[in-house]
Amino acid sequence: MVNDTGSHRWSRRRLIGFASLAAALAAVGIEWPPSPVSGAGSADSAAPAVEATLLAFIGALFGRVLSPLDAADLAERVACLLAFKGPLEGDCRALALYLDHLAARRGCPAFTRCEPASQALIVDQVMRIDVNSMAARLLTQLSAGHRAYYRMRWSAVPQLAWLYRHSAAAWRARGYTRWAGVAGDWREVLHPGVPYP
Repeated sequence: MVNDTGSHRWSRRRLIGFASLAAALAAVGIEWPPSPVSGAGSADSAAPAVEATLLAFIGALFGRVLSPLDAADLAERVACLLAFKGPLEGDCRALALYLDHLAARRGCPAFTRCEPASQALIVDQVMRIDVNSMAARLLTQLSAGHRAYYRMRWSAVPQLAWLYRHSAAAWRARGYTRWAGVAGDWREVLHPGVPYP
């Protein structure tokens, strides 16, 4: 039987050393690695700009450019989400801030002004954030910026996806002209289209 106690001891020492270094840096106000989100987003930031960014994100998340009707339907839901003061509001603002940050790195003034292909690449980058990694668990304890970064992925993104899936926009994307089960013109027959992603 191979005794690898030495390698476990070395790994444990490295982990403790890294944690001590990170704690020391956090104590003096230096974040390492640099935080991808500078905070949970200011509550004073322009709500219409945040809403527009989140709407564009929802469309890109499902591979669609939202029609004016879909955007109007979802805008009400997003506005209600941001009006409810709580942690989720901060997570949504952090997501909007991060999307604009990634857009700026690609040379766009804002996420809403990016081409659909660039938006899709940015969304893919957001969806690849690993919230269950050891680094994520450690950094969320040491840095408010990293906490906002990981929270936006596991809190705001699923909530925005839920809003879309439970809206008329999702039904229209599947080929329905209205919500299934809602009374309409008796001559109208509902034909489902392709399922949304």
